[in-house]
Amino acid sequence: MNTNHSSYQQQKFSVTNIGSVTLMMIFIVLCMITFAALSLSSASYDWRSAKKSAGHTTAYYQASNQAETILSDIDQMLTDCRSASNGNALRSSDPSYYYQQVKISCEKWKEPVLSFHDDANVADPSVSSLPTISYQVSISDSQVLQVVLSLLNPYETQAAAESTDSDSFYRITAWQVLSTKEWNGDNSLKLMQP
Repeated sequence: MNTNHSSYQQQKFSVTNIGSVTLMMIFIVLCMITFAALSLSSASYDWRSAKKSAGHTTAYYQASNQAETILSDIDQMLTDCRSASNGNALRSSDPSYYYQQVKISCEKWKEPVLSFHDDANVADPSVSSLPTISYQVSISDSQVLQVVLSLLNPYETQAAAESTDSDSFYRITAWQVLSTKEWNGDNSLKLMQP
């Protein structure tokens, strides 16, 4: 009988040891599954975020390339306007005639719309009175790339008058992304009502 009792005790201890090891293994496996799920969730979010960022970057550079193409066309337009004003001997050094030619050319422009602003009648003399040309290129349904060019007097220096370089025509004063939709943040808090 004594031997049966000792074998029963050995079986009892071994069952208890197997149970604690099993519980420990179940806990470790659950922890590993939880961490794997969290890692997968984080990686999925990072992938979607990177894809969205790449899409925004691609859209911006496409709009920037389109704005550069338009700028090249504006360079040609300004060259033609200066040539037209140089051809008229009476107005060859008159910037107002040149600016008038630019304004007429901007009004004939098809796509995108070129806005010509002449701020020469500003009451404050400290404010720059250079005429500007501005246009916008769509980036997305909620953003545009705005370009503003301040026109320079092409007759101020002889070098500028003889130059065909676009640097003598304008200075880029804005090349910026603007939002076309109003941002409405969700600032509401879900509080318990008494």
